[in-house]
Amino acid sequence: MTYLDAAATTRVDPRVAEVVLHWMTEEFGNAGSRTHEYGSRAKRAVQQARQYLAGTFDAEVDELIFTSGATESNNIALLGLAPHGEETGRRHIITSAIEHKAVIEPLEYLQTRGFEVDFIEPGPVRTRQRRRRDGTPASGHPAGIAHARQQ
Repeated sequence: MTYLDAAATTRVDPRVAEVVLHWMTEEFGNAGSRTHEYGSRAKRAVQQARQYLAGTFDAEVDELIFTSGATESNNIALLGLAPHGEETGRRHIITSAIEHKAVIEPLEYLQTRGFEVDFIEPGPVRTRQRRRRDGTPASGHPAGIAHARQQ
């Protein structure tokens, strides 16, 4: 069988699966529960992973946030920046009309908080001017531009 929907999910590298399986079946402690050895070992493993990834991406360890998936990540990114937009008056967001609902729904929520969100319809790439659905020019901060339609 050939699986062609790698934009929605991708097969896990066997090396990653081996490590994850170990931590899910043998050392399954909660890294947030450090009152017992299972939790302490899990915490150390998370810290090692964070240090490895920080070095890989030339980032500080405190700049990395681990989430359970894309929806949680999108919510943190989009809703987490709302207070900054409110404080600075930067309340205009531009995104693609074909985004996943994990992007669309938080942006629709931000509209109820006074943000202007332009959902740009797909079409030929315009290098000089972005346009709204109604054809008027759009200006603002791009957020969440899909490279392919998921699912």
